[in-house]
Amino acid sequence: MLGMTFNCAKCHDHKYDPLSQQEYYQLRAFFEPYQIRTESAGGILDFEQDGIPRAFDCNLTAETWIHLRGDDRNPDKSRPIAPTIPAFLSVPLPPIEPVRLPPEAIQPALRAEVLRALRQTAADGIARAEKAIASAKEQQAKVLQEAAAAPTEPKPVEEQSVLLDERFTEWPSDRWKVSGGTWARVADGLQQSLVGSQEALLQLQQPIHGDFEATLEYTPMSGDLWKSAGLHFDTENGDRVTVYLSSYAEGPKVQIAWRQGGVQDYPQDAMQQRKVDLNQHHRLTVRVRGKLLNVLVNDELALVRVLPFARRNGGFELMAFDCVAIFHQMIVKTLPAGVRMQGDTSAQLSPEAAAAAVHAAELQLKKARAEAELIDRKAAAELATVASAEDADTVAAVTTAAIEAERAVAILAAEAAVAESKRVLLAAVPEKVAELSKAVEKSEAELKAIQSAALPAKWTPLVGALKTLESNLESEDSRRRPFPQTSTGRRRNLAAWITHPQNPLTARVAVNHVWVRHFGRGLVPTVFDFGRKGARPTHPQLLDWLAVELVENNWSLKHLHR
Repeated sequence: MLGMTFNCAKCHDHKYDPLSQQEYYQLRAFFEPYQIRTESAGGILDFEQDGIPRAFDCNLTAETWIHLRGDDRNPDKSRPIAPTIPAFLSVPLPPIEPVRLPPEAIQPALRAEVLRALRQTAADGIARAEKAIASAKEQQAKVLQEAAAAPTEPKPVEEQSVLLDERFTEWPSDRWKVSGGTWARVADGLQQSLVGSQEALLQLQQPIHGDFEATLEYTPMSGDLWKSAGLHFDTENGDRVTVYLSSYAEGPKVQIAWRQGGVQDYPQDAMQQRKVDLNQHHRLTVRVRGKLLNVLVNDELALVRVLPFARRNGGFELMAFDCVAIFHQMIVKTLPAGVRMQGDTSAQLSPEAAAAAVHAAELQLKKARAEAELIDRKAAAELATVASAEDADTVAAVTTAAIEAERAVAILAAEAAVAESKRVLLAAVPEKVAELSKAVEKSEAELKAIQSAALPAKWTPLVGALKTLESNLESEDSRRRPFPQTSTGRRRNLAAWITHPQNPLTARVAVNHVWVRHFGRGLVPTVFDFGRKGARPTHPQLLDWLAVELVENNWSLKHLHR
């Protein structure tokens, strides 16, 4: 805007223009307090992705120091530098006075479009909760109707029948076909000794189709890297589903994987990191009902996954990959409907579980409604806090209401968490009962802690903007602290000085830029340097006339173009 190479004076006095190093830092002082924050744009609440950046005075007491030789690691803190303009520019600087900011600048969440978006989000949450209640009640009515229609005599429970009970007491065996690997009978099972990148397979010679439960007991001993063992099922023309344990040192895990159409896939959401120690006995159980898989490791439910493709009547294989291991036992059973599986939406709920689902949904609706009310409570409290016209009693009343409303939401959220944990427990498979019982106890303890805690002194503010980190050392608490209620007024006064009619540079620099864009060359050829090192204007009187024309017409570039 001023057409000067001020940056040359950062380390020393300017070599050509009458600008000292101190005057460079006096100009810098106008901007010392400012930082950047990202605000919601058009009521879009994901303002970090779709927001708009705004400058604001953040650190009101920040001081400016001369950096010796321009090195910001070596500031001269013997004397702070005050903001002022270079002496050679004779236009006076208006007095710098703090500026009281409007509420929307102090708390951007008070802007009408942001509050409207927050309320709409809350209304959407209420609608979802109402829909969830209707669904839960419909399911409960169905469960109760089926329970009433059920015969008084209990239906016989279908027992699991054994399809395969392999203890590897005889080897070789007609039940298995070797397809890679080095297999040998040992005292407590069948040992596979091949390591490296070739897979070792045993193909079962009897069909295992439909729903089944397979349990493999084995001991991994060594391997070059992956040390994996498990089973394949539905194998056909190279495609298959795989469930395996890996003793890989950098990331031992249990994994569901598959190959379809020749493409191998190891989904991250079908994997669980867990210890698979070498030279320890492990039990891998795989239950398959339709496309639903439950995987248990040492009788603990580890994975629940629905296959994203249709199953086929393929083969069944034991596998080892880069793993010396002893296979002790392989048992395959049928999987009748009476065996409960986690994630089976077709399984019949008990009346108790259906009632728990309704109760959990009702609490979620109460929470959603309370959250909607909390938005208005917080907005009223924040407006009263930043508005200078409010009296102390009014501020105290609305802030207390906001704190109490937030506390009520926290209690409802904890109650809903307890209800949800109980609902999940009532619908759980036996292997998850112990774990989920602990989850219920934990959620109940958290509820009691919230209920017994003292009322906090402050509510959590609405968020309408987020300050950009000043450095990689700044904490999240620091960047989320409240915005100042005043601005230093430094940048406003600098803007007034830059646009002062008597400023000899601003208007001339602006019209010269416009001239370049119309004619390809400026009236001052050195467009970015109006100092002593720059070129003299080719038509000084024309430059002055255009500058006066711009200023006298309220700095209208449209007028200047015409």
